[in-house]
Amino acid sequence: MDDKNTYLHVLLLLNIIAVSSYLQFVVPGVTQTDSSPVHTSGGVYPYWSNRTVDGNFSQNIRACLHTAVSSGITEAWLQIDLQSVKSIKSVKFWYRNDRGSTTLSTERLRGYSIRVSNTTNVSLSLTDACFTDDSYYTLPTIIREDCNKTARYVWFYQPHVRSWYDKVPVLEICEVQIYGCETGTYDVNCSKTCRHCKNNETCDIDTGECDVNGCALPGFKPPLCRECRPGSYGSNCSSSCSLNCQEKACDRYSGECLYGCPPGYQKPDCVMPCMHGYYGENCTKTCGNCLNNDTCDNINGTCTYECKEGFKGDFCTTECSSYEYGRNCQNVCSYQCYNNETCDPFFGNCSRCADGYQNARCDEKCNNGTYGENCTYQCGQCLNSVTCDHVNGKCFGGCKPGWQKTDKCDKQCISGIYGNECNLNCSQFCNGKSCYQTTGECVHGCKDGYIGGLCTISCPNGGFGRKCLETCGNCLGDETCYNVDGMCMDGCNEGFKGDLCKTACSPGEYGRNCQFRCSDYCHNNEVCDAFFGNCSKCADGFQKAKCDKQCDRGYYGERCMFQCGHCVDNITCNNINGTCPAGCMSGWQNSDKCDQPCRNGTFGEECTYTCSGNCLDDKTCDKIDGGCRTCAPGWKGHLCNKTCDIGWYGLNCQLECGHCFKAQQCLHSNGSCSGGCIEGYKGGMCAERSSQESNTPYVAVIAVFVAVIVILATAIAVLLILRNASKKKETQGQINEVDMYDLPNAKSESGVYDVILTK
Repeated sequence: MDDKNTYLHVLLLLNIIAVSSYLQFVVPGVTQTDSSPVHTSGGVYPYWSNRTVDGNFSQNIRACLHTAVSSGITEAWLQIDLQSVKSIKSVKFWYRNDRGSTTLSTERLRGYSIRVSNTTNVSLSLTDACFTDDSYYTLPTIIREDCNKTARYVWFYQPHVRSWYDKVPVLEICEVQIYGCETGTYDVNCSKTCRHCKNNETCDIDTGECDVNGCALPGFKPPLCRECRPGSYGSNCSSSCSLNCQEKACDRYSGECLYGCPPGYQKPDCVMPCMHGYYGENCTKTCGNCLNNDTCDNINGTCTYECKEGFKGDFCTTECSSYEYGRNCQNVCSYQCYNNETCDPFFGNCSRCADGYQNARCDEKCNNGTYGENCTYQCGQCLNSVTCDHVNGKCFGGCKPGWQKTDKCDKQCISGIYGNECNLNCSQFCNGKSCYQTTGECVHGCKDGYIGGLCTISCPNGGFGRKCLETCGNCLGDETCYNVDGMCMDGCNEGFKGDLCKTACSPGEYGRNCQFRCSDYCHNNEVCDAFFGNCSKCADGFQKAKCDKQCDRGYYGERCMFQCGHCVDNITCNNINGTCPAGCMSGWQNSDKCDQPCRNGTFGEECTYTCSGNCLDDKTCDKIDGGCRTCAPGWKGHLCNKTCDIGWYGLNCQLECGHCFKAQQCLHSNGSCSGGCIEGYKGGMCAERSSQESNTPYVAVIAVFVAVIVILATAIAVLLILRNASKKKETQGQINEVDMYDLPNAKSESGVYDVILTK
């Protein structure tokens, strides 16, 4: 990680040295950015555009802008706002470099362009592009391109999809630097100004050449503006030789024309034209009758702005012919002078006009709806605002609506009638059935339920009454109400009632026309909603939106989320509090909800029976019937309360005893012989044969000893049998007192219940 940072710092140092002669405009925390939508990495890590101006030159994507990859995007772009217009020299940027190779890292960049603008919209004009990639070659991850432009915004623009796995254009730029000078300066260290240019805000950042506006002083030759242009003279080339100098040559210091003046100009510098009223070579000729006594053309003597009234010709020396008048005699007298009299040659005026014409020249028809002699009569109501005949006042295209059909359209329709030729009746929905004869609009407005100038339009959906200003209530199916009085014809929507369906349901009512009653089982007796009857929450033991159904079988309580305990005979519990009405199943303590199993070591109904204690590994017995999965060695039966039969021992009583001296002396748990072995066997379980040779001397002695023991044992056994006979009768009486049917499912392998006395 340290090596990578060192490498980045070296690159940064080299970059600073390379561009030290120009200003770097990107300032972290100051420079503003914008971009097309950014990739949000699952909503956790947004790749904002301001990461490109934060001073972090890491090329890992987590330090970079990453535009969105969502479908429908047609362009990816990054905008750098320099805050003001700058004279830009070059743009440098660091691209993503964490994908294993330069080719993979920059493949999305191919075909991009760098652009500038002075607005917040990217310009796609060729003149605003600094650089456009041809997309044929692999791009490096650090790029610097010249951008000799003057602008405020710099754009990175990508309209192309360049990766086979992408569906939209993508940009992944990590850091940007922009170099140049403040406007109005150029050259190394931006030390020179553009004051020699007319547009002194900008010039070529390297050479200082001026733009198309040229030099600040017009006498200098663009684009460098260091020498006088041809035709200039004087201090700083600020004066121009007269354009009228022959051969365009003048004295370098005085500006006098060296080869004289052309016709129409005075010596010595040929700047001043001939004096007023004169023209030609050396200004010796006199002008004709030019308009407004203006002078003629100083060169050829023609009148620049036409001739005075009554004269014509190029030199304005010829008078007008008969029936001509005006400037240059270009106008013809009107043919509407009274009795076809001619007009005067200066202004073309008639002494009097024919009927239907006006003005001094009688060259304009009557207007503004007038006709006849001196245009003193008003036209009638001609159709389409066409004026009447300017001579006799007739309407040739018919009359306007509301006027009877006469030659001059000067009679209105009678009351109650309107329209073209007075052929339409006023609307029946007009108040007073009175309308204007021209348009048919109702004079006193419309009856309730109708609108429009003609009162023929019913209220639009949702309105009724006077001028349709009343709003319909909540009619069923959102249908509109009756346009006149607002009644809902098919009843009301859920939650409303009344003829107008504007009255909300009373508390406890819901549905169409408020015809239904809320459930009694809303939480805390809350009122259900007036539309569908739903409760915000149900009382304990009830469910569904309307709280009108008890909990499903086996469930109870708030939202029916609790499961019933183990009620006897699988009877369901109380739907509200979960109590079992008839007690608990076998194996469960007798609590209200039957949700506590028997304690270890007990079983059966109400847990009244005690386990045998002979289950394998001291495990507890089944809490329902007291059975063990497996008995401890030496025990058998479902309840593990019977010892192995004589001659057998061990797990499940499957092992046969050895050669004990007496069979009943074999211990049922581990098979050891407590009374020794019979002749010929030895060991704790009497399973090993003894050697005959080694035991021969002792056989007689052992035989005598055994005989004595047998006799003594027989005597003791007889005494014990007589003694136990009386105790057995007493114990049998106690066993008979136990109700065998109180032990559920406690059966031995033979089908007979095994009995364990309760403690």
